[in-house]
Order: sequence, then structure tokens, then C-alpha cells
Amino acid sequence: MFKKIFVIISFIILSFLNAQEVEIKKTYYPNGKLESEGEFINGNKHGIYREYYDNGVLWKEWNFNNGKEEGISNWYFFDGTLSMIWNYQNGKLEGDATWYYETGEIWSIPHYENNVQQGFTKTYYKSGAIQGIWNYENGKLNGISKQFFEDGRLETERNYINGKLEGVSKVY
Repeated sequence: MFKKIFVIISFIILSFLNAQEVEIKKTYYPNGKLESEGEFINGNKHGIYREYYDNGVLWKEWNFNNGKEEGISNWYFFDGTLSMIWNYQNGKLEGDATWYYETGEIWSIPHYENNVQQGFTKTYYKSGAIQGIWNYENGKLNGISKQFFEDGRLETERNYINGKLEGVSKVY
């Protein structure tokens, strides 16, 4: 019997020691409209956090884990149309992001590794045709970048080294 009581009391004590202070915080614009809202645990953003334009339309929505961005983050234009999708891991941009025109078509797909733009970024015309291909290394343009006319013909080629234009640009 004493063992059972000891286990129960120990469990209750441990529960109190591990309790986390959860708070829902909201901020407001001077016009009274909601500016931001989210859950905080022990002072850190945790869970879904939202920010709004002063007209009440959702601006940003992302997830936090113990104060760091985690998972998918969506940003919106002033009219509520999806603007950007970001992916975070442990507070850093990771993987492909997607940027949109205000009319909803994909504009760009940059790639991130450890919070730095890396690899090929493609940009698109509203029609879906490729507008450009840009190579990034450590967040800077590096190598040959190409831009295309909307009909698919090559328009320009430029070489970048460590973010700086190098050599002669070819215009077709």
C-alpha cells in the first residue's frame, strides 16, 4: 500500500515540476483589428502563430516549436491570396520554397539548405513557361544563369562567380 501511495505522490510531484506555462497572446492594431495571435509556452512561440494585415486579412501563418520555426509557413498578399510557402526545420529554411504571383500562378521555386539559398532556383511566367534558371552556392549566384523568352527561346546567359557578374553576358 505504501508503495502505491509513494508512486502516486511521486507522479503528482513530477507532473508539477514538468508543467509548462501556456499562454495565448494577441496584439491589436490601433484600429482595434487583430494584429497577431499565437500560443506561447514558457515565453516561447509554440504551435501555430498568425499575423494579420490591418484590414483583418491573414498575412502570415507558421508553426513554432519552442520558439523556432518548424514546418510549413504560409504568407499571403493583402487580398488574402497565397504569396509564399516556406519550409522550416529547427528554425532554419530548408528545402523548396514556393513564391506566387498575386493571381495565383507559381513565380519562383528557390531551394534552401540550412537557411541559405542553394542550388537551382527556377522562375516562371504566369503561363507556366520557365522564365529563368539561377544557380546559387552559399546564398550567392554562382555559375551560368539563363533567362528565357516566354516561348521557350533562350534570351540571355550570364556567368556569376561568388555573386558577381563575370565575363560577357550573352544576349540572344
